[in-house]
Amino acid sequence: MDQVSVSILTYIGGLIFLIFMLKLFSKPLKVILKLCLNSVLGCLIMVIINSFSQVHGIFLGINPVTAAVCGILGLPGVVLLVLLQVIL
Repeated sequence: MDQVSVSILTYIGGLIFLIFMLKLFSKPLKVILKLCLNSVLGCLIMVIINSFSQVHGIFLGINPVTAAVCGILGLPGVVLLVLLQVIL
């Protein structure tokens, strides 16, 4: 084989490997992206709630536990924290 055909076969093999790796890691990447989106939205809503805490009397402390709840559950986690704050 000459040098050009070896280069073409190498590029095709690399492309097949890249497609395989994208298929393999697409599901975990979706989970990670969803977790990041939930974290951002949860923290944003917590900041909004805390900014209006003087009006409503509800204050959510931002600590690792509340951040984890908001990061994993997102908006339902913030609602859960607000309900716990109101009940307790």
